[in-house]
Amino acid sequence: LRFGLDLIDVTDIVKKSDFQVFNKTETIKCINPPDKFSRNEIDNLIEEIIIEHKKIKLLINQLESDEDVESTLDELGRILESHIRKEERDLFMKIQAILTKDELTTLEKQLIGTRQL
Repeated sequence: LRFGLDLIDVTDIVKKSDFQVFNKTETIKCINPPDKFSRNEIDNLIEEIIIEHKKIKLLINQLESDEDVESTLDELGRILESHIRKEERDLFMKIQAILTKDELTTLEKQLIGTRQL
């Protein structure tokens, strides 16, 4: 099990390809994400991520007036590491499993339009 998703053995399938790396590897596995996730599951994950964003902003703002900067930086580092992993390995995977390619492209354009430099 990897990040809540089963690893599927695809050795027989990929050994037939021209990609030489597969021929040099004994076993090849890949993640097989489920097709759908419940709306409640996604809503809970988004709520959790928003709460983490607020905590991260609070810690960053706290750095300016904090006497124990090292402790705050340690906490910020732990939260950021966990948060980034959660977004990359959980949220983004779910978004990609649910949205079509066109919807992802539209979302990308919207996000680019809202970026602050």
